[in-house]
Amino acid sequence: RHPRGDSAKFVGDNPDLRSYVDSRLKRLMGRSMRRRSGALLVDTDILIALASSGTLESVASKFGFAVSQLRRLEAAVPQIRRGKRFRDVYGEAVLCRILPFVESLEVIDAPNNLELLDQLNGHMDSGEALLLAAAIENGCPYVLTGDKNAVRALAESRINACIRTLQGRIVILEAVLWMLVAEHEPAEVRDWFRDLTDHKTLRVVLSERATADRATCQGAIRSYYDEIFRVANGLLYNPDPDRLGQ
Repeated sequence: RHPRGDSAKFVGDNPDLRSYVDSRLKRLMGRSMRRRSGALLVDTDILIALASSGTLESVASKFGFAVSQLRRLEAAVPQIRRGKRFRDVYGEAVLCRILPFVESLEVIDAPNNLELLDQLNGHMDSGEALLLAAAIENGCPYVLTGDKNAVRALAESRINACIRTLQGRIVILEAVLWMLVAEHEPAEVRDWFRDLTDHKTLRVVLSERATADRATCQGAIRSYYDEIFRVANGLLYNPDPDRLGQ
């Protein structure tokens, strides 16, 4: 297969057409490699899932960020070291393996808007509240979270200014999985997350049966994503508007 794809078959030796195709390719490549300024905020759940599967760098790049631009919650390290829920879901071996990397990430700066933080704390746990308040205060374009309860809670709250500001900016695990499966074979993605068999969502959407083909796997992911999308009041990032969030 030609490295430029099937379009190369039609270019032939026409110098004008080849010049046009080359210029388009360079523009597209430059666009995909361009980095954003600022930070990409991640909560502990999705950080563990992506770090342990080896997909964190790739996912960050899809949103225009380098790993060095990731920011985690201060509570992430104690949660990984001592949190019972995290051990039950992810297992001791996984948490011990990723701990040094998580420790190396910079911590999210505490927001100065304490009134907004207090409002959010009234609807969700303190970590997610801090994550969202920091995203709003610092103008962060995206927030990656594994806490769908927090998304529902914010959507149902009457913190309208916050809801307006975060429209389309909250990235849940299902959106990330959709992006990965769209680019890679489902069985390959399943193998990346093989150590997370106790994670409820991953156990279903990346089961051996679901990953038998792309259509089945995407159907499973879509059902989970759409369930949240319907009640999220526009908060979710949608990686494929033509096929998700219907």
